[in-house]
Amino acid sequence: MALRYGLIYSTNGTIAEIEEWLDEFCVGKFQVALEDMDADLTKKSVRVMFENEADKMNFKAEYC
Repeated sequence: MALRYGLIYSTNGTIAEIEEWLDEFCVGKFQVALEDMDADLTKKSVRVMFENEADKMNFKAEYC
């Protein structure tokens, strides 16, 4: 099934932290990709794609 639902999320945390949360709480498939990073390598923008809209909404409720 396609990953139709996505968002861009900015964070100072690690991608691993995001992936751990997704592994634990997502029902469907997901994908995380680095979009951009600041010069200090601390703040990053990641694209998170979801198979299920409900998983996207749960992520937004937790992180956005």
